[in-house]
Amino acid sequence: MSLLNRNMTFRLFIIFCVFVFMLESKVFSQEKPYRDPFKPPFRRPANAARKSTVIENNISKEPLDVNVEGIVVSDYLKQAIIDGEVYKVGDTLKNKDAKIVKIDKGIVSIMYNGIMYEEIVRKRGREE
Repeated sequence: MSLLNRNMTFRLFIIFCVFVFMLESKVFSQEKPYRDPFKPPFRRPANAARKSTVIENNISKEPLDVNVEGIVVSDYLKQAIIDGEVYKVGDTLKNKDAKIVKIDKGIVSIMYNGIMYEEIVRKRGREE
């Protein structure tokens, strides 16, 4: 009798679990799904005008003539040695309308006349 009782108890337990699962799925169902975390939070209307950078045609497109001699990197600051002067990100080069945008290992990104230049560190005695 005890075996029959255990078997019946087990069946009742399984039926109870199935019932709870069905009830839980109904209770926690959503009308609206969650927002996709990989989509941007705001959408731009299709007819909205996009801003674009316009470079005037009267600017001379002469190449940037600088010599990146070295890069100094510390825990809190990156500096570049360009034409014998030391600069950090955001500085403007002397005698040029060029701004340092980014300093990485071996490369300095400089914005000059609306054009982004990536200058590499040149080894002494070798022109590239």
